[in-house]
Amino acid sequence: MNLNIGSGADKLPDWISVDMNPEYSPDVIHDVRETPLPFADGSAELVYMEMALSQLDLRGGMNLLKDCHRILEPGGWIRVNEFNFQSLLATWETRKPEWHDLTQAEKHFNWFHRYGWHMLWDCETLEKHLMLAGFENIHEETRTLSKIPALCGLEKRRSGFCMEGRKPCV
Repeated sequence: MNLNIGSGADKLPDWISVDMNPEYSPDVIHDVRETPLPFADGSAELVYMEMALSQLDLRGGMNLLKDCHRILEPGGWIRVNEFNFQSLLATWETRKPEWHDLTQAEKHFNWFHRYGWHMLWDCETLEKHLMLAGFENIHEETRTLSKIPALCGLEKRRSGFCMEGRKPCV
């Protein structure tokens, strides 16, 4: 079983979509802020999340990562695509000229709240939290590419960074 957690309207062929919004017609309606997810331990081969962690605060994101670890079978993989906080900082100056006089903190606050984000991620932060959740072989991967064929080409958005990690085989 392959799970697309926090899928929104993005349905992936041969993947079970999980989202809290029934208007998106997910296969499973579930609010990912609430763990545990409605799947048995070790029942998923792959988990994919695109821009889902940013919708949760840090504690909620960590709980979700730990629960993804729980539902993955030994040797299963997680792939996370998130907005890159460092890239967002770099683009604010060019995209929002009216923000030139704002401090970095003010820019962060404006952007953060404009999109309803609760946490912003970069590679270092996501790698740390994947490790704390129990994953190994954690690495950044080029968008749309992966050594695992089923994880190639999943991204619907043109921005962000991808990280993958594996649940240990025990």
